[in-house]
Amino acid sequence: MDSATKIFIFLLIISIIFGTVVILTHPEYRVKNIYQTNKNYYPQINDENLNKEFKKLFERKK
Repeated sequence: MDSATKIFIFLLIISIIFGTVVILTHPEYRVKNIYQTNKNYYPQINDENLNKEFKKLFERKK
């Protein structure tokens, strides 16, 4: 591996560690809270559309 690859992998691991620490220690960074705060900014994304998309995503092809 060259040095640029090593630096990239190191930064990736550090960012994953810090991201995990933030998610574990700050309760405002939860999916439910983020979804609630973004509802006003993205009105086209609502519960009905999400349910449709998840059904399409997880349905089995026959």
